[in-house]
Amino acid sequence: MDSALAKELTTKEELRRTLTAMGRVHGAPQARKAIEHAIAHSESPFESYFRGIAIAEKLGEKVVAQYFIPPNFRADACIDDAVVIEIDGAVKYDGSSFGKSAEQTIVEERRREKLIQNRGLIVLRYSPRELLTERARVVREVRQALEAAQQRGWSQSTGPFTSKKAG
Repeated sequence: MDSALAKELTTKEELRRTLTAMGRVHGAPQARKAIEHAIAHSESPFESYFRGIAIAEKLGEKVVAQYFIPPNFRADACIDDAVVIEIDGAVKYDGSSFGKSAEQTIVEERRREKLIQNRGLIVLRYSPRELLTERARVVREVRQALEAAQQRGWSQSTGPFTSKKAG
C-alpha cells in the first residue's frame, strides 16, 4: 500500500472508496486500519512492515518513518522521539551495490550511529529476516529500549527533534 501511494498509483481516498464498495468482507477492519496508517514516503517494504508491527504491538505513542535527526541524518523509523530503528539488508554489506567496501560501509555506519547515540537516542538495528522470523524478540527489545529511555527521563515531549525530512 505504501508503495502504491509513493508511485501515485492510488490515493487513500480511492482505497477507502474501494473498500467501502466491497461491502462486508472478512478483514475489512484491518484493511481500514492499514489505509489509515499508510504513507507515501516509506523507502522499503521492510520499513513498512516494521511500522505495521510497531502499530499492531502498540510500541510507543508515536511511530515516525524517515525520521530526521539534525544535522543531516535520517533514520528508517523512530518511536516516541527516543528509539531509532534501522533496517539493514545484507545487500548493504556486499561490497559492490553501493560502491563501497563492506568495511567502509560498517565504519561509516558506526560513526553515524555513534553521533545519533551521542544525541541521547537509542539505536536498534534489524535485518529483514529478523523482522520476519524473530518478531517476538524484536518487539521485546523495542519495549525494553523504550523503558530504558523513560527511566532516564526521556519522553516524547522532551525529545530534542521533530520529524521532518532531511534537506
